[in-house]
Amino acid sequence: MPALSFAQSDAITRALAASIWRTPSYADHLLNLNQNVLDALGRSGRLTEITAGLWSQPKVLNALSQSIFTKNAVWQNQLDQVLSSQQTLLGLAARKDFAPAFEAIGDTLIRYGGVQAVLGSALADTGRNADLLRGYTAPPAIRYDTFLDRLPGRPSPRRVVLAGHSGEVQSGLLVVESLTAPGLDEDEATELADEFTELVEPWRETPTRVREALLIRLGMLDPEISELIRGGWEDVERAGPAAASKIAHCAAEVLSRTLRALAPSPEVIAWIRDHHPRDKGLLTDQGQPTRAARVRYTLRERPKRDRRLAEAQIDALIKLFADTNDVLQPAKHETSVSLMVAATHLLTVENAVALIISQVD
Repeated sequence: MPALSFAQSDAITRALAASIWRTPSYADHLLNLNQNVLDALGRSGRLTEITAGLWSQPKVLNALSQSIFTKNAVWQNQLDQVLSSQQTLLGLAARKDFAPAFEAIGDTLIRYGGVQAVLGSALADTGRNADLLRGYTAPPAIRYDTFLDRLPGRPSPRRVVLAGHSGEVQSGLLVVESLTAPGLDEDEATELADEFTELVEPWRETPTRVREALLIRLGMLDPEISELIRGGWEDVERAGPAAASKIAHCAAEVLSRTLRALAPSPEVIAWIRDHHPRDKGLLTDQGQPTRAARVRYTLRERPKRDRRLAEAQIDALIKLFADTNDVLQPAKHETSVSLMVAATHLLTVENAVALIISQVD
């Protein structure tokens, strides 16, 4: 498809009401206009790390336009999700009042922006990736982007922590969902994994003191949880037979045990009976609380917006556990892609349980 003219691009952009869907030259113009804001924040070097990857995707608008003209709604919806998140990050970068909060969650936002940039490029490169994002991450993406859009310039410490952990969870969800897309062949998956490597590897190098603090807190709930996480990371390092499958199992078990410890079944069942007697989706067929019910119970005192963000992310994580099981079976797991998927599952679960604990401690 030939490149769009400025007039065509601008017309489509205005029709879609998205200020970042522009031709590269116009994007450069807008970035220059924002440079004074970035400089005033005193964080221009790192904030530009967010914006650089987001502005440098000349194929995205053409891909979006092609999907409109071919009525490829699946592809267009995925681009909508990616570009909406990019717009949120660019909005944060342009806010003069957000510099203090950026100090605490800058690495998270840079990683989140980087994941979006990789996905935008992958979606633009080929129509074969029409199912790269299958809908699991869309609901929590909307909630997270809305959460960021509404953050005040000086959010409370608890809100900053929530923004940080939720951002890491959302990045992890996107990496796992895209790498396990059924439409990817082995070469495409490997190429995409390579693109994610420089984003995931630094994330894996979580400072020892941070991880140990989390492990100590989880050990207070259930000593087995800490041992599961340690065992999962040992499997990541060994990368031996059945490693990917074992790591993913550890991650799923960590989440389940944490939720059971924070929300014991008798307490949750009594709470459902007293406050949500008509909500049948909170109990399994066996009469036990679902993981969603345990999350809702644990965060019942938190503001609805915060609680629903956590619920949406945990729900997506649980669904991805089930959906990626076949990918990580022993017969298929001995690849760099499956090992990255499994390790990212573990990272995502670490941040998910840290998110929940941070909101109740």
